[in-house]
Amino acid sequence: MTPASWAAPSSASWESEFLRVQKAAVDALEAEDVEDKDAESTANADDDLSRRGKGRRKGKYRQHLTKPEDVSSQRGIILRYMKSRDVAICACAKCGSTSLWTWLFENEFRHSFHSDIHRTDRSISVQDVEKDPWHGKVDVVEDKASQDEIMQKAFTFALVRDPKERLVSSWKSKVACGDRDDYGTDVGGRETLVRNLKELWGRDDEQLGRKKHKDCLKLKDFVRIILDIYHDGQAHNLNGHFMPQDKACFAHQPPTKWSQVSDIAGSSPFAPLARQLAFSETAEHSHSSINAVLISKDVDEMLNEITAPEYAILSPYLSRPSHVRPGAEVLLQTAAGVLDLRDE
Repeated sequence: MTPASWAAPSSASWESEFLRVQKAAVDALEAEDVEDKDAESTANADDDLSRRGKGRRKGKYRQHLTKPEDVSSQRGIILRYMKSRDVAICACAKCGSTSLWTWLFENEFRHSFHSDIHRTDRSISVQDVEKDPWHGKVDVVEDKASQDEIMQKAFTFALVRDPKERLVSSWKSKVACGDRDDYGTDVGGRETLVRNLKELWGRDDEQLGRKKHKDCLKLKDFVRIILDIYHDGQAHNLNGHFMPQDKACFAHQPPTKWSQVSDIAGSSPFAPLARQLAFSETAEHSHSSINAVLISKDVDEMLNEITAPEYAILSPYLSRPSHVRPGAEVLLQTAAGVLDLRDE
């Protein structure tokens, strides 16, 4: 299913597509394992891989990879459970998770997180639910068996986002080139993220066919790398900001198994959770960016391929068609203006 197709499939077809995509990832990983063993039996594994056109290399980051069925909170689903309320929540990175947990904290404790007197360590984030400000109200559940048990009995809430918008937003905030003022990019952590992403990609920079940047990525290069990783069956090993949502909140259970799936782009995405928790405030929310971005046709086509499995299971829950289209402004245009990246 592509972003342009909005006919809701049957429940059976959602689950069938979910299982098909997961099996394909496992098969691709197992095939790569066999290929690696064959290559290592030669005198020079790297040369052997290059002769077959792969251009792959091994790095330290790739030594810590997992298989799809092993994915837990370290590489995928992060399930946070409010035992006293029997409510479980999952919100992927760049899906509005900070807004969700800020709203939840303020309604649970009746004051803002930033003014909390128990927040003596200012480096603590509102998403650090295991730390003092939350007073043990929320547990981080990492074990798959425990996650499955909670999913069977609790009210479960997942926050999602349009897959293409989320991926472009992740690029802008984490690995885009330029200064912080250009996109609000986390320039301090950018070099490490780019290095780990390239290690997982496992190819030479020359394959990008342009001047390489050591600590940042142009949009087209970023999308190309993500697409290659997707083809390699390694999408479940991506950093959480880039990991597909079908490998994150829905790594073990498809959306149909959750009590409520809510799109952050909706007018009141937290309303279902507010009703369950008997909160009076539901909070309006709007995702915005420092700059709008215009994307090329090539980038859009790659994004369509990367995100197809996500749209296959999420389309019935998304509140509107994607804003990411070739030549279209991505997210919201602001006073900073529109940055045209169609030729990047």
